[in-house]
Amino acid sequence: MLEAIGPLGTEIDISMLNSKSSVEILNELFEDSCNEVLKSLGLTFTSVSYKDGKIDKTALSSEIEAHSEDLSLLIRLQTPIDILKECFPIESSTDISMEELTDWVSELANRFMGAMKSALLPYDHAIQLGTPTRMLTEKVNDGFHSFVLNLSNSDTVFRIGLFTKVLNENVEFIYREVADDSGLDDGELELF
Repeated sequence: MLEAIGPLGTEIDISMLNSKSSVEILNELFEDSCNEVLKSLGLTFTSVSYKDGKIDKTALSSEIEAHSEDLSLLIRLQTPIDILKECFPIESSTDISMEELTDWVSELANRFMGAMKSALLPYDHAIQLGTPTRMLTEKVNDGFHSFVLNLSNSDTVFRIGLFTKVLNENVEFIYREVADDSGLDDGELELF
């Protein structure tokens, strides 16, 4: 029985959501939010297995954490420099510095987690975002479930992973339409 329209205009079968684990639901929301961010950057990727693409040894990495009473999330990016340059927000006639690319990969981590935060709001889950940092080589702590997207636009792979720890085993994901009480039409500016 379809009872709601979910994020990105997709129809949601509430009975199906209730039969999925919290981690499965989070992984689906993550994949949808990643596609939304990539689309906004004008990037198109195909999903590949880890073995089908090569990881660029010079790729820049970043991670960001987010928490609520019920969830602990971590997003990690491993982004090849050519992809960072392709989606860099400012057209530059000069070379983009390594410092600018390092800042940009951290901003991308922030955007991906921000999209995840937005995707969770209709389910009454408000997460608090941390600050993006350069990813360390340490493994994620025990108890986290990993979901990694290996995306390719040519012969290099862009990796983005969601690491999830459900802190409350009774957590529920019930979609509720988010009311727009701003009184503004889409695209209308509010003046102060």
